Amino acid sequence: MGDRIDGYEKPVALLTKEAAEALKAVSDDVKAQGYRLKIYDAYRPQRAVTHFMNWAKETSDTRMKEYFYPNLDKSVLF
Repeated sequence: MGDRIDGYEKPVALLTKEAAEALKAVSDDVKAQGYRLKIYDAYRPQRAVTHFMNWAKETSDTRMKEYFYPNLDKSVLF
């Protein structure tokens, strides 16, 4: 998008206790093998969803097209 997303003030993933425990177990396992687990997406605050939807409606804002969706028209992203 090219802007900080509303609602994402800290690099934190909010999960249920069960999900966090399961991810920790997997993380410990792959770390022992020399790998790291990276979470790309988790709970998304409503403010972030609203921000994404407002950005999607602004079809002229394609600042990050070359980097994130070079072969797609913005109209097909959602």
